[in-house]
Amino acid sequence: MNALIDLLRVELRPTSGRASATLRIVITTVLVVIIAMTLEIPEAALAAYMVLFISKEESYTTLQSGLLLILGLTVGIALGLLLNMAFVDMPMARITTMMLVIFAGMWLVRTFLIGPLAFAISFVIMMTMTLADFIPSPELIVRAHLWLWVVIAFPIVLTMLSFVLAPQFSPPQRFRAQLLERLLSCDTALSNQIGVLALKPHAAEPAYWLANHIHALSNLQRLSQKSTVIPSRWRANDSLTLLFRLILLTQQLITASPSSRTAEQQQILLDAHAQLRHLIAELQDNTPLPSSSNAAAEPTPDGDVDFVLSDLSLVLNDLSHLSALANPLEPKPKPALWLADAFSNPEYLQFAFKVTLAAMLCYVLYNLFDWQGIHTCMITCTIIALSSKGATVHRGTLRIVGAIIGGIMGIVTVVFIFPHLQSIVGLVIVVAAGTAIAAWVSLGSERIAYAGLQIGLAFFMCVLQGFGPATDFEIIRDRLFGILLGNVMMALVFSSLWPVYARSQLRQQLQHYLNNVAQVLQQGKLGQQGIALQADLEQASDLAHLQSFETLFSPLAQRQKIAQQQHQLSILQILSPNLALLLRAETTLKRDNLPPDLIAQHQQQLARIGVFLSHLNQGESELSLLEQGLNALKAQTDRVNNALTSTLIQQHRRAFALLANLAETPH
Repeated sequence: MNALIDLLRVELRPTSGRASATLRIVITTVLVVIIAMTLEIPEAALAAYMVLFISKEESYTTLQSGLLLILGLTVGIALGLLLNMAFVDMPMARITTMMLVIFAGMWLVRTFLIGPLAFAISFVIMMTMTLADFIPSPELIVRAHLWLWVVIAFPIVLTMLSFVLAPQFSPPQRFRAQLLERLLSCDTALSNQIGVLALKPHAAEPAYWLANHIHALSNLQRLSQKSTVIPSRWRANDSLTLLFRLILLTQQLITASPSSRTAEQQQILLDAHAQLRHLIAELQDNTPLPSSSNAAAEPTPDGDVDFVLSDLSLVLNDLSHLSALANPLEPKPKPALWLADAFSNPEYLQFAFKVTLAAMLCYVLYNLFDWQGIHTCMITCTIIALSSKGATVHRGTLRIVGAIIGGIMGIVTVVFIFPHLQSIVGLVIVVAAGTAIAAWVSLGSERIAYAGLQIGLAFFMCVLQGFGPATDFEIIRDRLFGILLGNVMMALVFSSLWPVYARSQLRQQLQHYLNNVAQVLQQGKLGQQGIALQADLEQASDLAHLQSFETLFSPLAQRQKIAQQQHQLSILQILSPNLALLLRAETTLKRDNLPPDLIAQHQQQLARIGVFLSHLNQGESELSLLEQGLNALKAQTDRVNNALTSTLIQQHRRAFALLANLAETPH
């Protein structure tokens, strides 16, 4: 329970641009509802939901998604209309065609470059081909197709216009806002360390600190490649690498004890904090820093914390003197139209078959019982389908929880608020309040965002049932039952046929991370790979989160293996910043003119750690070699015996203790 509270506290807290994005969604949704009510456009609930569905973090992605959705909608409506005209009186042919469309759409989602477009087309065709089950007249079926285009297209267009008219959602502005948020977050942490702010961070804060920042750094990389308007000094590999180092060092300070810091160390931290404040002022005022070549003073390390402070001062100095001629970000290669194994990997065909089977079983059930209100079970099967069982159960859980919360909000509104409303103004206020809650949740990370969409859809279906006050509770009852039925069907099918588990994906991801870290350690330089490596580790953390949903259906032996994998991941998350500091140590050692033999022994120990990690999951790792290397390094540091070498051996000992813990964990 505490873990859930910690997760919600972090996911629901205000972040850069979240309030303005929520306000934009609320205004656009209210405008859509007013237009739908005034012009009597049917299915106002679906129209309002589309605003939530299409709204992304910044304008480029939203416009791209909007255009693809309108294209997919148009093609899907046209093909659905033609197929209905051909098979409206041929139930078996219509059902067979529906099966083939779902199968093709699910296969293309996994293998095709523009899979979302293929999914949109197949989803629209699937929904239009079910119209003949409850609309008896061909003429009414045609009108339903045309109205469906209007209901979905006009809110998408309004949403796209809201982004075009709001420059703060453009890629350059989002880049600047996210960059500033990263620096301000580090500033808050440093202010707390030096006593400027008397904050007491929650116990869960360090656990989410790095994950949130790495996710934001990945967004910064993505945004920097979408716009050349961003200043070149910030669109450089050097700048993002330095920002990554700043975040790692700040995290180290969060977990350190300020009371153990000497007066000299406190002064170093004060100087570094002043540099960070100067850098933030540059971004806030949008003015360049003076072109000074004076570097910041390089403090002499004194103890473990001071080793971090020394590197922190150097990083901030480098950030303050970034050159416009820094190494630019390398453009990503153009992705292939198809995945390399699209036509050879049977997993994609198996995935498409499983989704099709679950969806068609739901279709047969709700038609067998003549219960059209639970058609959401079929929709659920296609929407929550993801690559692994854990991911599917996670998406299904968010769908259920979101629908329940939205349903409760809608029922409370219908019972206690609607009887007192006299005009559309009251309806607008109610819709705005419900939309604000749903939008705020949907703007969180992938761990909770989908629940926000479901809160909005369930709420809209309760309060926007027609062109008058809503009084029918059967809609939300049927919808919730349909969602539950769809989730149960997907869980049964995905558990019975060719199950794909998140734990196997986590194992592969961890091995991929270990191989990459081993390569970096053997080279002895972190370079510009730090963000990518940490992003790999955070992706493994996401898989571990999905894996937790599989423990509900796993036997005891598998739950033990899952616990072992998660323990291994937790150790690697602690080890990662430690290794980053050791990789940076060479620069400090050379700067202080320490003996070449000591530096060489340090590099050899890093290479040994790399070999150890690359063989970790194969059961071939030998801890004795690391221990011998540590003793040899200790002999070298004892000959020098100063504060810097003491810090160095402490970091290596810490790494060795973590690696020994890894070696003891069953693999």
